[in-house]
Amino acid sequence: MHNKEIAQITQKVEFLQKELAGLGPVMRGSIVKIGTRNKQFYFSLNKDKKTKLIYLGKKRVEMARQYSNNYKDSWRSSMK
Repeated sequence: MHNKEIAQITQKVEFLQKELAGLGPVMRGSIVKIGTRNKQFYFSLNKDKKTKLIYLGKKRVEMARQYSNNYKDSWRSSMK
């Protein structure tokens, strides 16, 4: 790898770190509502080829949604 390539990669990493710090907390995953009669909110995450579900309840749904959106925003901006 040439010095110019290393400098470009380093610059991109620094840019992404600053952007991520400005977003706030992030979580990779999605909010899902599961149940037949009594639908409950869960945070769904795929890790090690297995889906993990974390119960959110009504109180933590908006916070989890914001964290998930922060992750998605950071992912989109890193692909530019």
